[in-house]
Amino acid sequence: MYTFWNTIEMFLQSQTEDSAKEYKPKIESFYQFLTEERKINDNTYNNYLSSVKVDDIIDALDYFINQNKVTRETVARYYCSVIKNYIKYLKSVDITNNKIIESFGLDSDDPQSFMHLINKTISKDKRLSKPDKKLPYELSELEIVIEECDSNIDDLCNIKTDKINENTFDKLVYLLCIKIMIFTGAKPSVVYNLGLNSENIKENKLDINGFILHTPNVLSRQLKKYLNIRESIVSKSSNLFIMHDGSNLDRSTYTINSFVKNIVGRGDTWGIVKYTVIQMIKEGINYSVIIKLTGIGNDIYDFCQEIVNEQKKITVNSYIDSGLIKLHFYDKL
Repeated sequence: MYTFWNTIEMFLQSQTEDSAKEYKPKIESFYQFLTEERKINDNTYNNYLSSVKVDDIIDALDYFINQNKVTRETVARYYCSVIKNYIKYLKSVDITNNKIIESFGLDSDDPQSFMHLINKTISKDKRLSKPDKKLPYELSELEIVIEECDSNIDDLCNIKTDKINENTFDKLVYLLCIKIMIFTGAKPSVVYNLGLNSENIKENKLDINGFILHTPNVLSRQLKKYLNIRESIVSKSSNLFIMHDGSNLDRSTYTINSFVKNIVGRGDTWGIVKYTVIQMIKEGINYSVIIKLTGIGNDIYDFCQEIVNEQKKITVNSYIDSGLIKLHFYDKL
């Protein structure tokens, strides 16, 4: 028989090292709330967690905000994502709460869904500031987006082909587009127009603007499942991603922005693009390569470069100066 604290420790151990470090203060706050405020102990935690409601998590969120003086919506959403993952993890130790887990799987526009209730609570909280849409996403925001995308994609891919309808298929398409944007930094129109190359996908590769990229393992598996489902759709399109009726995706970003907003409360995909471009700049990837791969303009690239410069405390003048000093003839001149 596990103690309440044992379940916390095992949950953290099941995460990657980086995730465990981020999760630890949040799940410990949840534990503290339940033991101190709700008086839950080793004898009662099993029954309590088997029937915990969204309202209880909202109360725990309020406790977390007050105790940690949280001022940003991003942090609050990340906290809720961690608790959600913990509750899902509990199933592996025979603590199952079917009702709340069912709410996890509902669309965010469903009034009974976990995401809808959490978004509603956070957006109304005057203590929390909203994210600046001009800035790139934070790592914690993208972790939430990836987790939600993966959870939904897996559920959608497990639906039998003859049960797939227009809503489920289109949702699957946009969630995969979001993941590819996070992976490559490509703007929506570039992802929408990816060519259908089933051989590349079977070899865990993706052709984006002439670059053949090795796709991450999870994304590779998901794309292969999508490809099987896509084959059941009658379409003359040569694009990888299509709508349920076989047509190409609308160039408008309204729908994909809505999906992201429902996950993290921020309805823009340019923040995703900026985050990945910034990481590529930090890794020393060439300017022309980034521009060609992502399809972004100079204005977005310059914005991202400025952020990198600020983070590294680099001014344009010192950047040029240090480069000239390294030139071959510098000492001889």
